[in-house]
Amino acid sequence: MQNTPQPVREFGGLKLSPLGVSSTSRFDLVLFINDPEGAASTAWMYNPNLFDRSTIARMASLYEILLRSVVADPEIKLSSISDILADVEKQQRATEEKEFQDASLRKLKGIKRRAISNV
Repeated sequence: MQNTPQPVREFGGLKLSPLGVSSTSRFDLVLFINDPEGAASTAWMYNPNLFDRSTIARMASLYEILLRSVVADPEIKLSSISDILADVEKQQRATEEKEFQDASLRKLKGIKRRAISNV
């Protein structure tokens, strides 16, 4: 977690601010959490040979749900958080499966029929 205050640097009316994290890491997955002035933000860095963008997006979504659950109820049991995340994953998978079926059906309906004749 990066929560060290960054001084504002100004040079002749030009205001400079940090760009963020570097684009390389020696780890397969890194999560940076910045909390400047109470406005937390995250940056996920990952090895694209191991993870794809949708997997990281799903992990980020589950992480956000985990944090919201703990903030809403600091006394929540780990098993309850696990149940919440399992339910969310089931819903996400059901939505993805429905989207896949709908796309497959649209693709099937888009195929033009051709008559086959025996010559």
